[in-house]
Amino acid sequence: MPTSYLIGTDGKVRAVHVGFRLDDREKIEKEIRAALGVARK
Repeated sequence: MPTSYLIGTDGKVRAVHVGFRLDDREKIEKEIRAALGVARK
């Protein structure tokens, strides 16, 4: 079962996702964009 960690620029864990469900894709992308400070185009 894959586990993903989203680490912020400050080195702190911002999110942890255990496993992958296609339904989670939008949520994960939103978290990544927020961490990067990028708006969705």
